[in-house]
Amino acid sequence: MIKKSEDFSFLIGAIITTLVMASLFFAKDIKKFETLSERASKTESIHYVTIVDVTKKVETKKYKKPIKKPQKRIKKEVVKVVKKLIKKPKLIDEAAQIKEKIVQKQKLFEKELEEQLLQEELARQKEFRKRQLAKKNLLEKEKDIYLSELAAWIKQHLKYPRHARRMNQQGVVKISFIITKHGHIESVKIDSPCPYKRLNKAAKMLLVELNRFKPLPENLDKWELNVPIIYALKD
Repeated sequence: MIKKSEDFSFLIGAIITTLVMASLFFAKDIKKFETLSERASKTESIHYVTIVDVTKKVETKKYKKPIKKPQKRIKKEVVKVVKKLIKKPKLIDEAAQIKEKIVQKQKLFEKELEEQLLQEELARQKEFRKRQLAKKNLLEKEKDIYLSELAAWIKQHLKYPRHARRMNQQGVVKISFIITKHGHIESVKIDSPCPYKRLNKAAKMLLVELNRFKPLPENLDKWELNVPIIYALKD
Protein backbone atom coordinates (compact mmCIF):
# COMPACT_ATOMS: atom_id res chain seq x y z
CA MET A 1 0.00 0.00 0.00
CA ILE A 2 2.85 2.33 0.86
CA LYS A 3 4.58 1.42 -2.42
CA LYS A 4 1.55 2.42 -4.49
CA SER A 5 1.32 5.80 -2.79
CA GLU A 6 5.00 6.49 -3.47
CA ASP A 7 4.60 5.62 -7.12
CA PHE A 8 1.60 7.94 -7.42
CA SER A 9 3.48 10.82 -5.80
CA PHE A 10 6.41 10.28 -8.12
CA LEU A 11 4.13 10.36 -11.15
CA ILE A 12 2.46 13.60 -10.09
CA GLY A 13 5.85 15.22 -9.45
CA ALA A 14 7.08 14.18 -12.90
CA ILE A 15 3.97 15.62 -14.54
CA ILE A 16 4.37 18.90 -12.65
CA THR A 17 8.07 19.12 -13.60
CA THR A 18 7.22 18.48 -17.27
CA LEU A 19 4.57 21.20 -17.22
CA VAL A 20 6.93 23.71 -15.64
CA MET A 21 9.64 22.98 -18.21
CA ALA A 22 7.16 23.25 -21.06
CA SER A 23 5.85 26.56 -19.80
CA LEU A 24 9.39 27.93 -19.58
CA PHE A 25 10.16 26.90 -23.16
CA PHE A 26 6.83 28.33 -24.30
CA ALA A 27 7.55 31.64 -22.53
CA LYS A 28 10.94 31.86 -24.28
CA ASP A 29 9.32 31.24 -27.66
CA ILE A 30 6.69 33.92 -27.01
CA LYS A 31 9.35 36.45 -26.00
CA LYS A 32 11.41 35.60 -29.08
CA PHE A 33 8.30 35.95 -31.29
CA GLU A 34 7.45 39.34 -29.73
CA THR A 35 11.02 40.55 -30.36
CA LEU A 36 10.86 39.50 -33.99
CA SER A 37 7.44 41.13 -34.37
CA GLU A 38 8.73 44.39 -32.93
CA ARG A 39 11.68 44.37 -35.33
CA ALA A 40 9.46 43.58 -38.26
CA SER A 41 7.02 46.35 -37.33
CA LYS A 42 9.89 48.83 -36.97
CA THR A 43 11.23 47.86 -40.39
CA GLU A 44 7.80 48.21 -41.98
CA SER A 45 7.23 51.56 -40.36
CA ILE A 46 10.61 52.79 -41.57
CA HIS A 47 9.93 51.62 -45.10
CA TYR A 48 6.52 53.21 -45.02
CA VAL A 49 7.90 56.55 -43.88
CA THR A 50 10.57 56.40 -46.54
CA ILE A 51 8.03 55.70 -49.29
CA VAL A 52 5.78 58.50 -48.11
CA ASP A 53 8.66 60.98 -48.02
CA VAL A 54 9.80 60.12 -51.56
CA THR A 55 6.27 60.43 -52.89
CA LYS A 56 5.91 63.83 -51.29
CA LYS A 57 9.14 65.02 -52.88
CA VAL A 58 8.12 63.81 -56.33
CA GLU A 59 4.67 65.37 -56.03
CA THR A 60 6.20 68.67 -54.92
CA LYS A 61 8.48 68.76 -57.97
CA LYS A 62 5.74 67.69 -60.42
CA TYR A 63 3.09 70.15 -59.29
CA LYS A 64 5.31 73.07 -58.48
CA LYS A 65 3.12 75.60 -60.36
CA PRO A 66 -0.30 76.13 -58.82
CA ILE A 67 -3.33 75.50 -61.04
CA LYS A 68 -4.92 78.78 -62.14
CA LYS A 69 -8.47 79.28 -61.19
CA PRO A 70 -10.87 80.11 -64.05
CA GLN A 71 -11.50 83.80 -64.51
CA LYS A 72 -14.75 85.36 -63.44
CA ARG A 73 -15.36 86.57 -66.99
CA ILE A 74 -15.40 83.02 -68.30
CA LYS A 75 -17.81 82.11 -65.53
CA LYS A 76 -20.07 84.98 -66.51
CA GLU A 77 -20.04 83.96 -70.18
CA VAL A 78 -20.83 80.38 -69.21
CA VAL A 79 -23.68 81.63 -67.05
CA LYS A 80 -25.00 83.72 -69.93
CA VAL A 81 -24.89 80.76 -72.30
CA VAL A 82 -26.61 78.57 -69.75
CA LYS A 83 -29.29 81.21 -69.17
CA LYS A 84 -29.78 81.56 -72.89
CA LEU A 85 -30.22 77.82 -73.25
CA ILE A 86 -32.55 77.66 -70.29
CA LYS A 87 -34.82 80.43 -71.61
CA LYS A 88 -38.45 79.57 -71.44
CA PRO A 89 -40.01 78.84 -74.84
CA LYS A 90 -42.22 81.63 -76.11
CA LEU A 91 -45.89 80.92 -76.21
CA ILE A 92 -47.11 80.55 -79.79
CA ASP A 93 -49.84 83.04 -80.59
CA GLU A 94 -51.75 81.38 -83.42
CA ALA A 95 -53.96 84.41 -84.04
CA ALA A 96 -50.89 86.67 -84.40
CA GLN A 97 -49.28 84.18 -86.77
CA ILE A 98 -52.39 84.00 -88.93
CA LYS A 99 -52.61 87.79 -88.97
CA GLU A 100 -48.94 88.07 -89.96
CA LYS A 101 -49.45 85.57 -92.79
CA ILE A 102 -52.44 87.54 -94.06
CA VAL A 103 -50.44 90.77 -93.97
CA GLN A 104 -47.55 89.13 -95.85
CA LYS A 105 -49.90 87.74 -98.49
CA GLN A 106 -51.52 91.17 -98.86
CA LYS A 107 -48.13 92.81 -99.32
CA LEU A 108 -47.11 90.17 -101.87
CA PHE A 109 -50.39 90.64 -103.75
CA GLU A 110 -49.97 94.43 -103.78
CA LYS A 111 -46.39 94.07 -105.03
CA GLU A 112 -47.42 91.71 -107.81
CA LEU A 113 -50.32 94.00 -108.75
CA GLU A 114 -48.01 97.00 -108.81
CA GLU A 115 -45.55 95.16 -111.06
CA GLN A 116 -48.39 94.08 -113.34
CA LEU A 117 -49.72 97.64 -113.59
CA LEU A 118 -46.22 98.90 -114.31
CA GLN A 119 -45.77 96.34 -117.08
CA GLU A 120 -49.15 97.27 -118.54
CA GLU A 121 -48.26 100.96 -118.42
CA LEU A 122 -44.93 100.31 -120.13
CA ALA A 123 -46.72 98.26 -122.79
CA ARG A 124 -49.25 101.09 -123.34
CA GLN A 125 -46.49 103.65 -123.64
CA LYS A 126 -44.63 101.44 -126.09
CA GLU A 127 -47.77 100.95 -128.16
CA PHE A 128 -48.50 104.69 -128.04
CA ARG A 129 -45.00 105.53 -129.25
CA LYS A 130 -45.36 102.93 -131.96
CA ARG A 131 -48.64 104.47 -133.13
CA GLN A 132 -47.19 107.97 -132.96
CA LEU A 133 -44.20 106.89 -135.01
CA ALA A 134 -46.49 105.22 -137.51
CA LYS A 135 -48.60 108.40 -137.72
CA LYS A 136 -45.50 110.51 -138.11
CA ASN A 137 -44.17 108.31 -140.87
CA LEU A 138 -47.56 108.35 -142.55
CA LEU A 139 -47.76 112.14 -142.21
CA GLU A 140 -44.30 112.53 -143.71
CA LYS A 141 -45.34 110.40 -146.64
CA GLU A 142 -48.55 112.39 -147.04
CA LYS A 143 -46.61 115.66 -146.87
CA ASP A 144 -44.19 114.46 -149.54
CA ILE A 145 -47.13 113.51 -151.76
CA TYR A 146 -48.81 116.85 -151.05
CA LEU A 147 -45.67 118.83 -151.98
CA SER A 148 -45.18 116.89 -155.21
CA GLU A 149 -48.83 117.51 -156.16
CA LEU A 150 -48.49 121.20 -155.25
CA ALA A 151 -45.34 121.56 -157.38
CA ALA A 152 -47.11 119.89 -160.32
CA TRP A 153 -50.16 122.16 -159.83
CA ILE A 154 -47.99 125.33 -159.78
CA LYS A 155 -46.07 124.18 -162.86
CA GLN A 156 -49.34 123.49 -164.63
CA HIS A 157 -50.55 127.07 -164.06
CA LEU A 158 -47.19 128.74 -164.60
CA LYS A 159 -47.20 131.49 -167.31
CA TYR A 160 -44.00 132.93 -168.75
CA PRO A 161 -44.18 136.73 -169.21
CA ARG A 162 -43.98 137.60 -172.94
CA HIS A 163 -41.56 140.47 -172.54
CA ALA A 164 -39.23 138.32 -170.39
CA ARG A 165 -39.39 135.55 -173.01
CA ARG A 166 -38.48 137.98 -175.80
CA MET A 167 -35.66 139.33 -173.71
CA ASN A 168 -34.53 135.77 -172.99
CA GLN A 169 -34.80 136.38 -169.23
CA GLN A 170 -34.55 133.29 -167.02
CA GLY A 171 -34.33 132.74 -163.26
CA VAL A 172 -35.58 131.12 -160.05
CA VAL A 173 -37.87 133.01 -157.67
CA LYS A 174 -38.42 131.57 -154.15
CA ILE A 175 -41.88 132.35 -152.84
CA SER A 176 -43.00 131.74 -149.23
CA PHE A 177 -46.67 131.40 -148.26
CA ILE A 178 -49.01 129.68 -145.80
CA ILE A 179 -51.58 127.03 -146.65
CA THR A 180 -54.43 126.69 -144.19
CA LYS A 181 -56.13 123.47 -143.15
CA HIS A 182 -58.69 123.83 -145.93
CA GLY A 183 -56.07 124.66 -148.59
CA HIS A 184 -56.29 128.47 -148.73
CA ILE A 185 -53.05 130.25 -149.75
CA GLU A 186 -52.17 133.23 -147.55
CA SER A 187 -49.28 135.62 -146.78
CA VAL A 188 -47.56 135.29 -150.15
CA LYS A 189 -44.17 137.03 -150.36
CA ILE A 190 -40.86 136.84 -152.21
CA ASP A 191 -38.06 135.36 -150.10
CA SER A 192 -35.32 135.14 -152.71
CA PRO A 193 -35.88 137.14 -155.91
CA CYS A 194 -34.18 136.65 -159.26
CA PRO A 195 -32.43 139.54 -161.12
CA TYR A 196 -35.55 140.27 -163.23
CA LYS A 197 -38.48 142.22 -161.79
CA ARG A 198 -40.99 140.88 -164.31
CA LEU A 199 -40.25 137.30 -163.29
CA ASN A 200 -40.45 138.13 -159.55
CA LYS A 201 -43.81 139.89 -160.00
CA ALA A 202 -45.18 137.08 -162.18
CA ALA A 203 -44.24 134.42 -159.59
CA LYS A 204 -45.93 136.24 -156.73
CA MET A 205 -49.10 136.97 -158.73
CA LEU A 206 -49.30 133.31 -159.76
CA LEU A 207 -49.82 132.11 -156.17
CA VAL A 208 -52.09 135.03 -155.31
CA GLU A 209 -54.34 134.26 -158.29
CA LEU A 210 -54.36 130.50 -157.59
CA ASN A 211 -55.60 131.37 -154.08
CA ARG A 212 -56.52 127.83 -153.05
CA PHE A 213 -55.19 124.28 -153.24
CA LYS A 214 -56.59 121.05 -151.78
CA PRO A 215 -56.89 120.69 -147.96
CA LEU A 216 -53.84 119.74 -145.96
CA PRO A 217 -53.25 116.19 -144.66
CA GLU A 218 -54.79 115.32 -141.30
CA ASN A 219 -53.11 116.55 -138.11
CA LEU A 220 -52.01 119.75 -139.89
CA ASP A 221 -53.83 123.03 -139.18
CA LYS A 222 -51.56 125.13 -141.37
CA TRP A 223 -48.31 124.72 -143.19
CA GLU A 224 -45.73 127.39 -144.05
CA LEU A 225 -43.97 126.58 -147.31
CA ASN A 226 -41.13 127.95 -149.41
CA VAL A 227 -41.53 127.01 -153.07
CA PRO A 228 -39.11 127.77 -155.91
CA ILE A 229 -40.77 129.08 -159.13
CA ILE A 230 -38.49 128.26 -162.05
CA TYR A 231 -38.53 130.31 -165.27
CA ALA A 232 -36.52 128.59 -167.94
CA LEU A 233 -36.71 128.78 -171.76
CA LYS A 234 -36.39 125.61 -173.78
CA ASP A 235 -33.88 125.42 -176.60
